[in-house]
Amino acid sequence: MNADRPVALAQLLQCDESDLEIVLPWTGPVIGEDGALVADLLPEKFYYATSVGLPKDGVADEAIAHNQQILATLMQVDGMLTTTVAISADCWNAVRNLVVWRDPSALREFLDTPPTWPPPSGRRT
Repeated sequence: MNADRPVALAQLLQCDESDLEIVLPWTGPVIGEDGALVADLLPEKFYYATSVGLPKDGVADEAIAHNQQILATLMQVDGMLTTTVAISADCWNAVRNLVVWRDPSALREFLDTPPTWPPPSGRRT
């Protein structure tokens, strides 16, 4: 892991995440039981969004619990087509998420649904 924790997003973005480990393989309505994309289920036009989380020291358990709540909510949103999650141990355990959406309104619905923000404690984790 890099020694000095980043204090700005620009520092995190400069980190080499070549060690990304997939902790949640692609899953969702357009992924078949064999884990492969079912291309016929994708709309002609779709959207994607990505996020990164950087848990603070000493709140790993809270961050994991909050992320599990977010993932459970995500899986219930109509219009979420597929998602995957990976972690980079070399970059301060940064958590990357990529989600494919049917349309921008589905993404907005997810962003406006608790527990997306703020975390239950009101603290940034």
